[in-house]
Amino acid sequence: MRYCISKIILLAYLSISFAFAEEDNLNSLIGNVIDGGVICPLIKTNEGKVFALVGILNNKFAINTKLELEGIYIKRSICQQGDIAFRIDRILKINDELQ
Repeated sequence: MRYCISKIILLAYLSISFAFAEEDNLNSLIGNVIDGGVICPLIKTNEGKVFALVGILNNKFAINTKLELEGIYIKRSICQQGDIAFRIDRILKINDELQ
């Protein structure tokens, strides 16, 4: 019961974060999932930038999974790391395999 309520609250917060999107333009983001996400999973790009991912659960992908994502950068989210998060609209590739 507690797990269900927590999941409902998480989904409500995720939907609220969508309302604070800073840009309407879709962006692509490529990187590897890294350890350390408290609420949201983290991704590290080839350039060394780290973003929290909004729109997927923290345990959805294993550490070091390479992702190519489409979405928008947002300034406000429930994620506790970083100033800017990335709201996923679509997963394009997982470990270089088209989805």
